[in-house]
Amino acid sequence: MVAGFLRDAGYDVETQSFRFAPSVLTAAPLIGAGLGGVALLVLPLLVMPVGEKAALLVWLVGLAAVASLGIGVGLGWTTLGAPLREDANLVACRPGAEVKLWLVAHLDSKAQLQSMAGRLVAVWVAGTAVLLLTGLALVRVFAQVPLWTAAAASLLAMAGGALVARGRLRGGSPGARDNASGLLAVLTAAERSTAPGLGILVTGAEEFGLVGARVFAQERDRKSVV
Repeated sequence: MVAGFLRDAGYDVETQSFRFAPSVLTAAPLIGAGLGGVALLVLPLLVMPVGEKAALLVWLVGLAAVASLGIGVGLGWTTLGAPLREDANLVACRPGAEVKLWLVAHLDSKAQLQSMAGRLVAVWVAGTAVLLLTGLALVRVFAQVPLWTAAAASLLAMAGGALVARGRLRGGSPGARDNASGLLAVLTAAERSTAPGLGILVTGAEEFGLVGARVFAQERDRKSVV
């Protein structure tokens, strides 16, 4: 329907098809759960009278494992066994004209339990906890860590992990959506503009890590090299 609208408005429309891993949206819950789990595991090691380096070793290895899994899932390097999904970008421009300005909107949407503000708070809390526990694990190499200090840092990490894990999807999203309002603005501008250098880019899988935008950028770079 969108492609037909753009063609009726006088644009040539190209479809850029691609496949992507929808499992990228599970990266945040995995990182949150992993951070909380490692914090719980390292807590007794911070206060035990033996094994001065054990807390630092377990913390760094656990943190590296959680980060590797989160990055791998978030960037689509692993799909966790989930099938790939088909999507496409719509690239429209005036016949024979060189594009000077791109107007961009996306078609897909997702509903999350957290607002953007909530996600920022989750990142701040989790980041603070990571720095604090790293510092305590280093301190433990040379001196005892008070139980209340270790417990407070671990609880902060678990709270941060729980907040990060709330970045999972939910069923519905009431109110206006950014994809619908943005797409309406772009299509209205495309219909009313007579500028030959105007290009319209409607991306897919934007909510899955700007997949469509990255596919478009890679394709443009490939053409410029050719």
